Amino acid sequence: MKRLAEAVFCLSTISAYIGIVLSFSLLLLILAEIFSRTFLHTSLLLTLQVSSWLLIALVFMGAAWTLKADGHIQIKLIISRFSARAQQWITICIAIVGMVAFSFFSVYAWLALVENYVGDMVGDTVYRLPKWWAWVGVVVGSIVMAMQFGGIILKSALCLKGLGQRKRGDIIPAFVFGIILVFFVLRSLLWSPLSGMGAGMTLFLILIALFALIGSSLWIFLSLGLTGLLGLMLFTDYPSGELVAQVAFSANQSFVMTCLPLFVFMGELLFSSGASEDLYSGIGPWVGWIPGRLLHSNILSCTVFAAVSGSSAVTTATVGSVAVPELKKLGYDDGITLGSLAGAGTLGLLIPPSIAMIVYGAITEQSIGQLFIGGIFPGLMLSGLFMLYIGMRAIRNPSIAPASRTPTWIEMVKSTTKIMPIIFIIVLILGLIYTGITTPTEAGAIGALCAVVVTLLYNNLNWENVRKASFATIRTTCMIMFVVTGAAILSSALAYLRLPQQLATVIAAAGLPKYLVLAILCIIYLILGCIFEGISMMVLTLPIVYPLILKLGFDGIWFGIVLVMLIEAAQITPPVGFNLFVLQNISGANVGLIVKHTIPFFIIMLVALLVLVLFPDIALFLPRLMIG
Repeated sequence: MKRLAEAVFCLSTISAYIGIVLSFSLLLLILAEIFSRTFLHTSLLLTLQVSSWLLIALVFMGAAWTLKADGHIQIKLIISRFSARAQQWITICIAIVGMVAFSFFSVYAWLALVENYVGDMVGDTVYRLPKWWAWVGVVVGSIVMAMQFGGIILKSALCLKGLGQRKRGDIIPAFVFGIILVFFVLRSLLWSPLSGMGAGMTLFLILIALFALIGSSLWIFLSLGLTGLLGLMLFTDYPSGELVAQVAFSANQSFVMTCLPLFVFMGELLFSSGASEDLYSGIGPWVGWIPGRLLHSNILSCTVFAAVSGSSAVTTATVGSVAVPELKKLGYDDGITLGSLAGAGTLGLLIPPSIAMIVYGAITEQSIGQLFIGGIFPGLMLSGLFMLYIGMRAIRNPSIAPASRTPTWIEMVKSTTKIMPIIFIIVLILGLIYTGITTPTEAGAIGALCAVVVTLLYNNLNWENVRKASFATIRTTCMIMFVVTGAAILSSALAYLRLPQQLATVIAAAGLPKYLVLAILCIIYLILGCIFEGISMMVLTLPIVYPLILKLGFDGIWFGIVLVMLIEAAQITPPVGFNLFVLQNISGANVGLIVKHTIPFFIIMLVALLVLVLFPDIALFLPRLMIG
């Protein structure tokens, strides 16, 4: 049994390496398109189609390894309260659900492949590439994913053997979960669809099913997808299996989302390049004379690095790994050091390029370029408010930032050279997007190439760093795209039932002030942020919330920035605030201490959010200039 599990895990790793090859193929294809258009004045005429197909393949081929590496998101608040044996039994149950789900999905994906092959269906390019090629990665990846779930079952079974004698009640949670699951399956397969039920009750039942699955610690992408599938089975007559396969394919066949692995790779490689040390030491002399001194380096370093990482966790980890030991050595207050890093680390979601904005743009069909540019002023505003708070704290209590020698102008000018590589990448990427010279995907490819050059200049471009960055890219990309896929399935079910439109109509007809509705939504998001990871919270709610926002007359770009700021707040709210645990891992400090000193920065975020609501042009000024 152990050897079989190891063989499955090995197969998942091989599949991930194939995904890495596909990701580099995507990067090279985008760079070739840029070269062809710039120097040969002609397009390759296949980039749009082939790049989206490469994204499909790398997502499905890397999904099993992401599952093996615990990259797919689970909410374990309930399962963690049970005994170790009960946890293993629940893991076996949910893994069986995953194995069955992906076994059926692979069958429908295979049928779609055969249909495309027999029907001689081709892509949209002049090269008329066979469309069934794109389905090969879906079929193979789904089979490997089903096998990986099987490997988890075997691993949990082996763990049960190692836990010794069974105790009474260990299997009860898994038994209850199994009974509920069987009921849902039998209800879906054997009984006719429900009809005549009101929109409110239908939505209520769907949400109950969704939160029940998530609460059982079932992976969020699977919870979303299964809820959508159950909704189609329970309330419609549509052929749900074929529909789910097509929706999953379409959700990943997105040129818009091809920029995701490119920006992630750029950030991950820069994380390993050694540029973060120079960035932090280069900013230090410029803030050494301001009250708060090097604490401002935390804010500014996070602000700058956020503009090349796109990830809150990467920004916090990169700057925190340099700042925490340095400031501790200089005698700075641990509390405000950690609090400032936790708060400023969230800027990785707001300052472009932002992974959260990419996902929002893909789901809502808003311009990712405008979302990126729209996040600049709000991000700088939030950074400025953080620095203002630190300065006021330092004036009231100078001991939090011990006095040191004031740097000379010559030292300040020399330190500037250390931050120029990162500044160059930021200006290049944002300049290309703002001027419309390139798409965000092409800017991401150029940014990834610049990251390779910077890492080479720092003499850190080796196999180990590239391998780490590549696997981190696969993990992040697959995690996000699978959550997006699950949300797309749920969104399709809601759309077929016309629930978002009906809900928006009812709320609009109620005559509630739109800012009251917005305030209620913000409170709901802040509560959800205590339970869900940011991207999951976004894709979980947007299918219902976004039509309502448009119905109320709010701007889609503006709401995207507001939502990202709410997700930022979720990054530092317990019990699942990810930045808190990143800093705990770096510093070894108690999470309670970090939370205590993060509260002022959380309040500052809410103040910044209020300012953005009162003055929406802060986010919309630059995007309007892009429209011209």
